[in-house]
Amino acid sequence: MRSDPRFPKDKKYFIRMLYNTRPAILLLFLLFTASIYAQDNTLVMGQLTNMGLVTEIEINVNEKYLNNEQIVYTAEINSDGRFAFPLEINEAQMVTLSYSRNRTLIYLEPNDTLEVKADANSFPFSLTFGHRSGANNTRMKKYYETHPPETDPFQLKQYRSGGTYWYINTPAMERMMAANIPDQFRQKMNLRKQKALADFDFYVQNNPNALTPQFKEFMTSEIIYDWAYHLLLYGTVYKNKFGIKSEFFEFLDEVPLQVESVGNYHYREFLKAYLCHRYINSDDTGNPYAGQYDLASNLFTGKPLAFLQSDMITRGFRANEVEALQRKYWDFTDHNIYPQFNDKVVDVYYNIIKYAEGSLAPDFTLADQNGQAVSLSDYKGKVVYLNFWASWCKPCMTKMAQIRSIQTKLENEGVVFLNVSLDRQKDTWLSTLSSNGIGGVNVMANGDIESNVARSYQIKVLPLYYIIDRNGYFTSKPKEHDLIEIESLLSRLNNQN
Repeated sequence: MRSDPRFPKDKKYFIRMLYNTRPAILLLFLLFTASIYAQDNTLVMGQLTNMGLVTEIEINVNEKYLNNEQIVYTAEINSDGRFAFPLEINEAQMVTLSYSRNRTLIYLEPNDTLEVKADANSFPFSLTFGHRSGANNTRMKKYYETHPPETDPFQLKQYRSGGTYWYINTPAMERMMAANIPDQFRQKMNLRKQKALADFDFYVQNNPNALTPQFKEFMTSEIIYDWAYHLLLYGTVYKNKFGIKSEFFEFLDEVPLQVESVGNYHYREFLKAYLCHRYINSDDTGNPYAGQYDLASNLFTGKPLAFLQSDMITRGFRANEVEALQRKYWDFTDHNIYPQFNDKVVDVYYNIIKYAEGSLAPDFTLADQNGQAVSLSDYKGKVVYLNFWASWCKPCMTKMAQIRSIQTKLENEGVVFLNVSLDRQKDTWLSTLSSNGIGGVNVMANGDIESNVARSYQIKVLPLYYIIDRNGYFTSKPKEHDLIEIESLLSRLNNQN
């Protein structure tokens, strides 16, 4: 996640200078300004009343599904509450608008214009919308009043299916699933879908020109695939608890598979879940990522196919299945006609290769608990277990406690255990080292997840470890945190001449 590097101070200053002009003139100038920056095809502007001390507002555009990009645009708010964002939007989708730690979703299309107004004290509940996408967002806000989205990722619950896909569920839907047997849950979901579609159709019939064609398709997809995704999640996750039979999944015959709304979150998640479901019930016993890549070509075409195949490649690469997917990668980049998805897989491929077996591990120098400089290159000639962790990361602490059972023996044989802390406070780090008896070589990265070493090793999640051979090159590592396999690999590398 990063701020938009294409929005220099002189561009912000130019927009601030326009805030005292009349609104109509302001819109014309902002549209002209956005046109200067060809990549910025969409404009969001607005005004907050009853402003407090917070003078910035943000929009998070997450297009990782499309091109592996997630950009946070920050706009300064003028003294009279006005602000403006020239944005790059590639697909009709929801983005996150944030002010003073409060977040909400808004809908945007390529070449869109949206005006937002709100009382800062009651943001986002007081939001009103205007300009081209005003009616779209007003209608979406109305829908969310009945079906509130969960914008806090830490509230979501995850379930793994088939080894390749993670279902995601909200607390409210989780409670509903746990409280209803299959027939009851299916009936409630059917009624929910039917009512939402009827309400939306009624609005469209009475306001035929209010909504854009893309939004009509997007909103219909939101309703249908919210229904289909959660039924598929329920049937998969609660299968054993409720003894769910195969007949439950007959609802899938009603679901249209091929639409163009890949910017819709529920459609994307349904596609991935559906592909995994079909694969699990197939006779394929090979690599699951490669198998689903091939299966997708039998089920889909166009943009949905490009999305699914790029998703299989990127997730497979991140699971260290590079060898199994190498030919799929070449096939995809040779034949895919949607360049955004090409950029996505190429970006992931080169990042994975950078840290693949046989690549040189990036050197770094950090201070240990005594203030002494420690470099990775100091240990050339030794096998290194390089561990990234933080005190606030409970899985990190669990795995470090587990690794102690093999650490002393391997250290006596010459293996180095180098722990890089991404803690935010030095005192917390030192206290955790002392209270938990953490051995090995310990250093701390200044800047935690934004530190140079974290960026160099592209640390996205914790815990994360690498195994580095005597010559300073990355080597293979077990796919799971299996202590027996880790110990065997470290001993084998250490005994090689």
